[in-house]
Amino acid sequence: MYRYIFYLLLLTNLSSTTNFAQNPQNPQNPQNQETQEESEKALMLYQQAETAYEKGDLNKAIELYKQVIKILPESFEPKYQCANALIALGKSEVLSEAASLLKEVTTLKPDFARGFASLGNVLIRLNDFELAEMNLRQALNLDNKLPIHSLLAEVLFTRQAYKEAETELKLAINQGQADAQNYLLLAICQEEQNQAQMALASYNKADEIKPKDSEILYRRGKLYLEQKNFPNAIADLKIAYEISQNNIAIGLVLIDCYRQSGDKKNGLILAQALLDKSSAETQAQLTELLAQLGANDGAIAQLEKLLQSEPKNVKYLARLGELYLDINPGKAAEHWQTAVNVEPSIENLVGLASALLKAQKFAQSIEVFKSVLLKSSNNYEAHAGLALALFKLDQFATSAQEFIWIIKAKPENSISYYFLGICFDRLGDYRQALSAYEVFLKKADPKLRQLEIEKVNLRLPILRKQVERQPKGKNS
Repeated sequence: MYRYIFYLLLLTNLSSTTNFAQNPQNPQNPQNQETQEESEKALMLYQQAETAYEKGDLNKAIELYKQVIKILPESFEPKYQCANALIALGKSEVLSEAASLLKEVTTLKPDFARGFASLGNVLIRLNDFELAEMNLRQALNLDNKLPIHSLLAEVLFTRQAYKEAETELKLAINQGQADAQNYLLLAICQEEQNQAQMALASYNKADEIKPKDSEILYRRGKLYLEQKNFPNAIADLKIAYEISQNNIAIGLVLIDCYRQSGDKKNGLILAQALLDKSSAETQAQLTELLAQLGANDGAIAQLEKLLQSEPKNVKYLARLGELYLDINPGKAAEHWQTAVNVEPSIENLVGLASALLKAQKFAQSIEVFKSVLLKSSNNYEAHAGLALALFKLDQFATSAQEFIWIIKAKPENSISYYFLGICFDRLGDYRQALSAYEVFLKKADPKLRQLEIEKVNLRLPILRKQVERQPKGKNS
């Protein structure tokens, strides 16, 4: 329809130009005749271009439009149509040319809303979202009935303006663009604004319009998972996984859903199935899920396999250090040491020191913890590990200093008062020992710290007698 309107506009403009150019006193003026011939040629070429466009011969249409543009460089119609034909080709390499033509169109015809709308659309494809937003807004200022609210919403979405995007999507839906994609994008915007129930309603609407769509089901399944609605989450994610032909990303979320729901069996089955067809990076993610599902042996075996091909991969080394820590601290220390050799970061040094502490290599762990504190004096893990290592070597005075630092950093941590009490007790400073024990009893969780509470309660009667006999000036 608009092509015919453009043709009539072009015909009207050319007719008025020709009439103006004609001189009644000299109708045979060669200049007037030449102008008329050019006008007639332009109209003929434009008609041919339109016909080619309608038949789908876009390359021919573009060539013909460009000939018209050469004859009529000040006319916006052929430039607009040529740009549309370039866009219709669907080739990314011609989008910049289409954008240039449309910029000329909006300059020549600043009240032409569709020109700004088309330019905004092309700029989105060129990832120039800021300029795209500006042109789309100008188009709507000129004609707010244009069906481009969803396009503007997409641009707003890219800069995380979710509330504005939600408004534009609702306008698009009210205009009749109530398709699955708009409801899907609306749901995402609502979810990003913590409007879970509204997002769920929008996902449901999208699913009604386009059932069995993997992205809709995947995103709704993730929302159900966040809500701890495991049956619905598993149902959506399973279908999404099957429809997507076993998409790895969906599979990973489904495994995590099984884990959180307590269905370790199905989680392990799916994790093992994915391991054989995943990239190394995904396999690393799967080993993490295996560990969380309680399959530490499987996780370790998989990471050791990955390490064979990448022996200096710090992520693999560090994770193996963590997994081995409880079952084989010596092996954990070996992996952490290799990680430190590759990347002597604070995190890796703390990991190595913790493994040495767990392996009861106290003197070595003390040296590593001290090296951490030289680099990061307020590192809580290093102070905590150093305090315990010194305690294990009966170096109670220096251990007490570390526990005092820990208590100042995290006064809510009850176990620190327990160890501080023992340090003062062993140093013979019974008053401070009693004070630390009493704070421990006030702060300690009766279920979590039952054994330590019993030990302190057994010690207190004798300790109080010792305090009575101890001179008040006694300090450690």
